Amino acid sequence: MMVVKLDVPTIDPAMLTQKDTKIEDLEIEKAKLEAKIHKLSSEYHLILSDKDSLAEKIRLFQSKCQNLE
Repeated sequence: MMVVKLDVPTIDPAMLTQKDTKIEDLEIEKAKLEAKIHKLSSEYHLILSDKDSLAEKIRLFQSKCQNLE
């Protein structure tokens, strides 16, 4: 198992402070970022995990390794 952390640009902070920014604009930007992440993960055959599920996978992997000893 190898853990890779992707550094993906976030939504432009200026967009969050502008008064004319609409929720729809933020949702579009979020969708674009999610599409980039999905493209990278499929291109490099990565499995996406959040912090909690990754910790659980690591715990399971470690317990399997201990059982092999």
